[in-house]
Amino acid sequence: MSDYESLALVYSQVTLILTELTIFISIVFSFLVVSYLVAQKLTRSMAAVLVTLFTMVVLISTAIFLRTSTGLVAFVAHLREAVAAGTSGLDWHPLMTSSGGSLTTLNYLTPSLFVLTYIVALVFFFQQRRAGTKAAA
Repeated sequence: MSDYESLALVYSQVTLILTELTIFISIVFSFLVVSYLVAQKLTRSMAAVLVTLFTMVVLISTAIFLRTSTGLVAFVAHLREAVAAGTSGLDWHPLMTSSGGSLTTLNYLTPSLFVLTYIVALVFFFQQRRAGTKAAA
């Protein structure tokens, strides 16, 4: 694989990660809007279906993000080894000269933020349901 192809693959993986992050943010925002507008009007079974679907989407989104970011970190580590061995001319690229800690952090910090966002969204959903039942009573 040439240096150009390697760099194109890195940029493709970064683009995929950003797309996955954008989709996740859209899903969470949609869930928050639904929670605010109709959580108190949902029956118990409808609420269970909504929460189950949201949970499944968050789990799938987190797994896809983790798989993609792990692949990116491994590939960049491979490219850094090639640069260190002198078999690659990518030593000019900032990604090859910066520390690898920031990329490894991506694997742990972002999925943790996904889970935290999921928990906060669920708390908001159930608070909206409780507020609706208190108002109806």
